[in-house]
Amino acid sequence: MPGHPEPQRLTELATEVGGLGRLARAAGDELLDSLVMVGDHGTQRVVDDAVDALVSALRGVDAECAELAYVLGSTGARGAARRAPSSAARPAEDHAREGR
Repeated sequence: MPGHPEPQRLTELATEVGGLGRLARAAGDELLDSLVMVGDHGTQRVVDDAVDALVSALRGVDAECAELAYVLGSTGARGAARRAPSSAARPAEDHAREGR
């Protein structure tokens, strides 16, 4: 399978996606830290359930972003390694040029 034409962009995207996931997790943690008690048992239950659902969704975003960042980063790194000239190939190329 051919690699991405610009593997560095995949690596940069992986960094950004990873940051997005960390922001989502931090937002969930901050939401939990700022949870208020409303006093009424029924209302509190509704608020707690809504906050739990949102925090769960934000943690899911974090997990998906972490997985995507891993895949993008490793794909970008493999693509960059394929594009980089081998150090073993350089001396042979230099030697061939000297013979001309």
